[in-house]
Amino acid sequence: MQTENSDSRQYPTLFSWEDLTEIISSGCVIITLIYDYLNVHSDLGKLRRHPDHQEAYDQWRSKIIAAHGSIPQYLLKERLGWVMSDQTPPPTPPPQVANQPKYFTRDIPDKLHKLLNNDWGYAVPHNVEHWVCWSRIPLIHQDLYTSDVGYQNALSNGLYGFTNSDNLDGAQEIQNWIIKKFGKDTTAAYFLNPPHLQSVKEVQHFHIFVKR
Repeated sequence: MQTENSDSRQYPTLFSWEDLTEIISSGCVIITLIYDYLNVHSDLGKLRRHPDHQEAYDQWRSKIIAAHGSIPQYLLKERLGWVMSDQTPPPTPPPQVANQPKYFTRDIPDKLHKLLNNDWGYAVPHNVEHWVCWSRIPLIHQDLYTSDVGYQNALSNGLYGFTNSDNLDGAQEIQNWIIKKFGKDTTAAYFLNPPHLQSVKEVQHFHIFVKR
């Protein structure tokens, strides 16, 4: 949910599109998110909010936790609508969906995923949109990989990609979905953190940065 202080475009940018793609391709995203959460400063700490934006986020986060118990609880109930009680079980696919895929695909049914704008995005250039796609079915699946080594690596390290890249081992369905959603001429970067490093473990998700 956006507030008057949540839009990152109200704050100065901290890096360029080229900086962003370098961070993602080098794998710094995973480390940066952890270090940022722990407030540890390092040369890898590039992907972050503007300090004033971070302060506004921290205040908002405290209010949400006080009202809902946790960020995942708020997300599942209020933003995704996938939990209809005070419980927070991992979301499961609705049984009424026919021909449910084993994993996230280009043509994933609407009931199995939701695309949300990152209300508290990082200090990306103002012409870059930050989206998060939330999925009720696996994003990483062995059938998507040409080798077990690639599959195991994705489980441990996540995955990333760019819409102008041909290196799609494991990410082809995600990339095809992005192109279908945003257009074939879209310039975008995306990444998926490994489960044990995700801030919201209850729902699988990946980040998308779209350059306009």
